[in-house]
Amino acid sequence: MPQARESAPIPSLGEAVGYFRRLLVLLRPYWGSLAKSVMLGLFLGLFALITPYLSKLLFDEVYPGATCGCCTSWWRQRSA
Repeated sequence: MPQARESAPIPSLGEAVGYFRRLLVLLRPYWGSLAKSVMLGLFLGLFALITPYLSKLLFDEVYPGATCGCCTSWWRQRSA
């Protein structure tokens, strides 16, 4: 059985800020692509919420009223 490795020490706040600055310097040439990727991800996330929202409207507003003939006839057959 392999032995567990010791975890790396947690850096201090100053060291963590230094690492973050270093990362920002390395990402500088890719700012445009990074911004486009983030915006695309946000847009797709919001776009993916349209279907559940429409389903919510269907079940909360249309279905409980059961105003269409197919809903009421099906319900009558099921409960009889």
